Amino acid sequence: MKRCFICFFILLNSALIGQNYKLFNSNSKKIFVDSTSFSRAYNISFDSVFANGTDSIYQNFKLIDYTNPITSSTCTFWGSQDCFPQNTPSWVGSKIIYNNLFNYKFITLPDDTLQFSFNTNTNDTIIFYQNTSNKFYLFFDRSDTISIFGNIDSVRFYKIIHKDNLGNIINSPLNQKEITVCKNWGLSTFFTIDSFPNVLKPIKLIGNLSPNGGINKITNELIYDYQIADEIQFHEYLSDYSYPPGDYNRYKKYTVLNKFVSIDSIKYTIQKKIFNISSSIETTDTINLSYYRFSEITNFPFETINTEEKTLSYKNYCSLNLLTFKSNYVPGFAFCPNENCWGNIDTNGPPPYESTTYVAGLGIYDYSYSHNLFPMGGYRTINHTINYFKKNGVACGSEAIVGITEKGSFYNQLNLSPNPAAKSVNVTFELNYNSKNVTIEVFNSVGQLLIEEKKDELKYGSHNVELNLDNIKSGIYFVKVITDNYYSCKKLIVN
Repeated sequence: MKRCFICFFILLNSALIGQNYKLFNSNSKKIFVDSTSFSRAYNISFDSVFANGTDSIYQNFKLIDYTNPITSSTCTFWGSQDCFPQNTPSWVGSKIIYNNLFNYKFITLPDDTLQFSFNTNTNDTIIFYQNTSNKFYLFFDRSDTISIFGNIDSVRFYKIIHKDNLGNIINSPLNQKEITVCKNWGLSTFFTIDSFPNVLKPIKLIGNLSPNGGINKITNELIYDYQIADEIQFHEYLSDYSYPPGDYNRYKKYTVLNKFVSIDSIKYTIQKKIFNISSSIETTDTINLSYYRFSEITNFPFETINTEEKTLSYKNYCSLNLLTFKSNYVPGFAFCPNENCWGNIDTNGPPPYESTTYVAGLGIYDYSYSHNLFPMGGYRTINHTINYFKKNGVACGSEAIVGITEKGSFYNQLNLSPNPAAKSVNVTFELNYNSKNVTIEVFNSVGQLLIEEKKDELKYGSHNVELNLDNIKSGIYFVKVITDNYYSCKKLIVN
């Protein structure tokens, strides 16, 4: 796995900082996000802090392969195929040395040293790193105040100047980028280092503990932050292979009618529509949803962010840049060829798998769960996915089924013959108007599209379309016909 080395600063609590811009607090936990694509979050906390003469030594967490400590060198960062997922916070490098005069030495994994001094005057310039072809300067540009995490804080702005050893400016990703150091919050923008100075990426602070601010935990209040008139449509299905009953395949749509926020809860009045694909029946109801505001979905110190288990990032959803948290549950053991080596946790088959993606303002965006139904037999799969939403007036996705009824009522003039079918099926339907676009689709019980046939310029009256089923296995399927204004769906059994 590619190693990504990251340098961070940690601030001292405002009560300890006084008038100084001291950066470190041994109790601090921080989370940063890359400020270009927002595609990845980084986290930091310290393993230990101790004094060595007049120096303060900050030790980072180490990740080891505790199944085989002898080969732990293969797990020096966020894990690889030979490593268990990270279970402790991680920061690159062996240590940071602070000499109590605002001078810092960052000892990185390749044993390079980055040296920073923040006890400088405006327009001062220092070299914080150089090698045979590069020089990186830190230029104290100005002082100001900024709003961070809803608080006004004093801040110092430093600029990075990247030159070659002849003094020529190098147009690198970090040249002219800012480092900002706040009095109470410490470092608020910095950069990641991947075998510095080869790969560079600006990052910014989005969460902090000690002092507390920004995103330092994922709560119901953050995730289920709906607004009046928001619409969210889900596709849900459950399959119990060889262990009926319980199967369902449906679309569900929530429209927020009202919102009430109290001291400890958020309550919504919701119009709920459900369309059952197998029966083509739609129901509408009004329900109330209530969430405890401060209930935690996850909290930090970020033990497993950016591993196989947990990831945190900002993702783009139709121009909306939304915080996205994904949690995977994968047991700490693998498949066994002969199904005879499961040890004390014997499931007589593959282990369960669970994955949940939360999106701020949308709720659970995607949920997938599967497990063996031992000793009853069979295998259960549950899926829940948002396929369409409208938030703050921005629509995203396709209103697959729920919402089509707004164009016209479902019609019943759809017949399948023969049913059960074998080699082919005749799809017969009635049109009570001329239609420019008609689509006939066949999909399986988990919503996968298998056959799609389009017809143009069909006139009023009865129509028949023969579908070839040679490539369709025996089982239960659904045939749907979509026209300009109507939709209909029927179950098809293939022998």
